[in-house]
Amino acid sequence: AAASGDPKVLERVNLEEEVRLLEAAEKRHTREQNHIEESIRRGAVRIVEHRKTAKEMAEVAAHVKAHVEKEPQFSAEIAGKTYTDRALAKEAFEQRSQHLAENQIYGEQDLGTYRGFQIVKDGAVVRLRAPNGVEVGSGDSLGSVEAIVRGLSAKAELAAHDAAKLEMDLEKLRGGSGKTFQHAGMIAKKRDQLKVLDDELRTKNAPKAETQTLTKATGLYITLIKDLSDLSRLSPRPPR
Repeated sequence: AAASGDPKVLERVNLEEEVRLLEAAEKRHTREQNHIEESIRRGAVRIVEHRKTAKEMAEVAAHVKAHVEKEPQFSAEIAGKTYTDRALAKEAFEQRSQHLAENQIYGEQDLGTYRGFQIVKDGAVVRLRAPNGVEVGSGDSLGSVEAIVRGLSAKAELAAHDAAKLEMDLEKLRGGSGKTFQHAGMIAKKRDQLKVLDDELRTKNAPKAETQTLTKATGLYITLIKDLSDLSRLSPRPPR
């Protein structure tokens, strides 16, 4: 149709392409806005989680600090017995863990306490539970338990830092949220122009279509008359 030479047809082809490109851009904009909204939602959840972790870790870190100030020397209770010698405590810890494994004692089992924290074993994993009930980490030895306790302050600071960073990231995302498609007015205008062109082309082509229909009908009528004439000549005449 575009090769017909009609400038209106060519204009319609170009306009239709413009509308197609604008609609594709509008869909991309909608996807981007949906992605931003989802990122904001997930970020808000993560901020709450990080702030909760920071608060809990700060509380247990304060507990450790107070405990160390009160009892600066090493002390751990393993299987009901208190050890002030780190090497003996580690040996008792390993023996208790081995006993649980050899006797196939499964589920969460109490190993002892360290700095007021409960040490429990669940399968091959050793978990450390703070006095406030919060699980602060896991390992596989008494040494890993000590490392977890030493790192609680740093863990609290890291969680607070992550929450603050997420808050800044969310502010940037909120700045891009809720934006309307900048070419919304243009796409509406182009659609209206396309509708007007379609109406014009339909009106313009209507008489031609009617003429073609009439010509075809006339041809069929002439053919029918000719066939009837031929049929009458071939039919036998009655005797006189």
